[in-house]
Amino acid sequence: MKKKKSNPFLLILAILFIIYISFYIAGVSGYYEMKVNNEIVLTEEGIKEFERDIKNNKNIDLKKYTKIDNKDYSCFASNMGDSFSNFISKLFTEEFGKFGKVLKKMFTN
Repeated sequence: MKKKKSNPFLLILAILFIIYISFYIAGVSGYYEMKVNNEIVLTEEGIKEFERDIKNNKNIDLKKYTKIDNKDYSCFASNMGDSFSNFISKLFTEEFGKFGKVLKKMFTN
């Protein structure tokens, strides 16, 4: 029996479809809205604590009431993607712009 060869295009298409469906389900289920709502709740709790401290004449430090989570999610793959994106952007704006000027000079007086 011959082994059936898999089509790499269909495999990539299937993976992208699965990723799309997972993002769609996360959006429909309200996962993102829940995360944003939790951040708002933390902010409201910080405001209430701030108001309590003002009423009690306590020392006030703004860092105590705000919770800022600046997480760095960059990795090798994301840095490479960013570099590739910048390269493509430069290629389309600068290099193709020069090519357009050459074509313009060729077809005009």
